[in-house]
Amino acid sequence: MLCDSLNDADSLTEIEALTDADSEFEADCDSDTEALSDADSEFETDCDSDTDALSEADSELDTDCDSLTDALSEADSEFDADCDSETEALTDADSEFDTDCDSETDALSDADSELDTDCDSETDALSEDDSELDTDCDSETDSLTDADS
Repeated sequence: MLCDSLNDADSLTEIEALTDADSEFEADCDSDTEALSDADSEFETDCDSDTDALSEADSELDTDCDSLTDALSEADSEFDADCDSETEALTDADSEFDTDCDSETDALSDADSELDTDCDSETDALSEDDSELDTDCDSETDSLTDADS
């Protein structure tokens, strides 16, 4: 019986040790579960924070892109307006140049016609003078020929 009671005392000690180990394991398991739950919550919080930061950065990027697009569009419109006004100014200058050239061409054409008219009348006068000279020369030649014979 002594053996039975010793076995029983050992058994009780062993059962107590196993119960303590089981409780310690349960406590460790609960602690680990709680630590994992805290880490998971912290990860979710960090993830939400990162998602919010990325979403805010994306919105800022969209806003920046929109403002740059608007600025480029406005600059393009200003450039088009400047080009249109410069094209219009060049067209006006070209028209003025054509008008000036037309009037100068007309003036030169009129001057050329006057010169032709003046030359024609002078040519006619010279031709008449030449004919009169020929007539005078012919009669003097005839007189000299008659006097010589």
